[in-house]
Amino acid sequence: MRISRCQLILLACFSANTFFSASTLAAQTTVAHILSRPSPSPQDVANLESHVLESPEDIAARTQLLQLYLATAPLPPYDDPVRRAIRLQHILYLVGHHPEAPVCASKEAYVYRVKGPYASPADHDAVRAQWLASFQAHWGNSQVTLNAVKVLAMEDKDDAEIVLRRAMDAEPDNREIAANLGFLYAKEILGPDPASHARDELEQSSNAIVLSAAGMALANLSKSAPSIDGKTDRRIFNLASELSARARQLAPDDKDIPGTAMIKHFIAAQEGIGGAGWR
Repeated sequence: MRISRCQLILLACFSANTFFSASTLAAQTTVAHILSRPSPSPQDVANLESHVLESPEDIAARTQLLQLYLATAPLPPYDDPVRRAIRLQHILYLVGHHPEAPVCASKEAYVYRVKGPYASPADHDAVRAQWLASFQAHWGNSQVTLNAVKVLAMEDKDDAEIVLRRAMDAEPDNREIAANLGFLYAKEILGPDPASHARDELEQSSNAIVLSAAGMALANLSKSAPSIDGKTDRRIFNLASELSARARQLAPDDKDIPGTAMIKHFIAAQEGIGGAGWR
């Protein structure tokens, strides 16, 4: 949905009137959030949209708009195609021009495929394609890689794995990227769907960082994963121990196995879009 400059400002006014009107909010069953400052008026939102059109590189202003659009998103299955289209334009611009920015890998800039605020298969695929293009355009930029993985790992895990593997080819000594591949495999193993692929990849891997990261993630994430008869699945702990042992065997003198650096990477990975408590 292409929107002209003038239309965008007018639609921003309309959209702002929609989500800052108490009666309309109730009618559209909109999510209620407590903002840290008074809600802006419709004119404030229109002015902010106009400012971004004049100063497209103002990341802070785009971030503020994305925060406002998410904070007032209609609850599914309700939708607001106008507001969704405006929000999508901001996301595509940021991912296309500033994929290294923290906001690009935040909940404010995430587009669900089916379930979630502003969910849309077409919009999701557009953002997915932009992330893949930005990763290719910023080959070797680890921050872009990690941001792309945080987004893709939510609903496009195959793409996330491809991105990490290609990034490892570009930066074979980057331990954080290797660790994130291990974390990704661990999450797949603990996920609701069969994860034979992840197990096979770990079984064949000779990368000590990938193995150590997967073992650490399995040991930690399994504590909150569904268990059998109220007991932790012993097979997961056995696998975690096996992976950790193989990692130490491959690199017995490596202080990062597991080490504080690995823990730091794990914590950073958990702060991604799908992290605990953000939905």
